[in-house]
Amino acid sequence: WCLIPSPLDHLKYQVSRSTFLLDLALKEAQSRVLPSIAESAAWLELASSWDDKHLSTSPSMKKNLGLAYMHIVRNKESDHFPLVQDIFVGDGGNTNSTRHNWWSGSSTEEGDNWKGWATIRWKEEWGSFLTIESSKFEPGYDQVKSIYE
Repeated sequence: WCLIPSPLDHLKYQVSRSTFLLDLALKEAQSRVLPSIAESAAWLELASSWDDKHLSTSPSMKKNLGLAYMHIVRNKESDHFPLVQDIFVGDGGNTNSTRHNWWSGSSTEEGDNWKGWATIRWKEEWGSFLTIESSKFEPGYDQVKSIYE
């Protein structure tokens, strides 16, 4: 017998890995965490696009994506957005929608710079988080609301 993990198992692993990476990066007092935060956000974006029925509407996903983007905006390590391996190739048919949410490196409707783009994404994710009724039961809801407003 050989048990083959389902795509959903892989997706759960990536979300878990991404949130762990984000948590580690945010706990580090040292510099050089921006690449880890960006990678975490990229994987969370990808997972959200793969499972648009659950993860894309999950309060935890919205909260974590917003948290990642907020820390991308606040980070002062670099004048350039870190290179994240192109994980969006072959993403189950959602390449265009996923890439729409990701920094292209050029002037876009999201803004002329990556900090502007990350600010827009932060506002979208936390704004959405605050409109989900079940978010009120998430740890940190009041803190997110306070920062957002």
